[in-house]
Amino acid sequence: MVGVTNPRRASCRRCDIGQRQVIDDARARRESAAAQHQHDVDRDIAASQARHAEQLENLRFVRQLSTQPDTPRPFAGLDLQGQNLAGLDLRGACLNFANLQDVQLLWSDLSSTPAHYTQIIGGRLSGADLLGAKLTKADLIGATLTGADLTGIYYDEKTKWPVGFKPPPPAKP
Repeated sequence: MVGVTNPRRASCRRCDIGQRQVIDDARARRESAAAQHQHDVDRDIAASQARHAEQLENLRFVRQLSTQPDTPRPFAGLDLQGQNLAGLDLRGACLNFANLQDVQLLWSDLSSTPAHYTQIIGGRLSGADLLGAKLTKADLIGATLTGADLTGIYYDEKTKWPVGFKPPPPAKP
C-alpha cells in the first residue's frame, strides 16, 4: 500500500505542530517579558545615575559658594541627599524646599538660614550653628542635633522634630 498515510500518524503530526507553536508562543512571551524587565532595570539604573550626577553637581555648587563670603547662596530646592556638607559656611543660604535627607552638616554654619519646607530627615547637625535659622514646616525627624546651637531659631507647629527632642521656644518672626 504505497502512498497510503496512516490517519493516526497524520493526526499526531498536527498535534506536534500545534504543541510546537504553543511552546514557541510561550517562549516568545517569556523572552518579551525578560526584555521588558531588562529595559525597566536599565531605565532605573540610568535614572539613578542621573540623580547621583545631579547631586554631585549640586554639592560642587554649594561647596564653591560656601567659600565666597557675602555671596548669595541660592540653594532652594537642591537635592543634596546623603551629601557631606560638614564644616561649610552656609550663613544665610536659602535652603527652602531643599532635600537634605541624611546629609552631614556637622559643625556647619547655618545661622540666619531660611529652610522652609526643607527635608532634613536623618541629617547630622551635631555642633552646627543654627542661630536665627528659619525652620518653618521643616522635617527634622531622625536628625541628630547634639550640640547644635538652636538659639533664636524660628519654627512653627508644622516643623517636625526628632522623637523625644524638645526644641527651645521659637523666636518671634
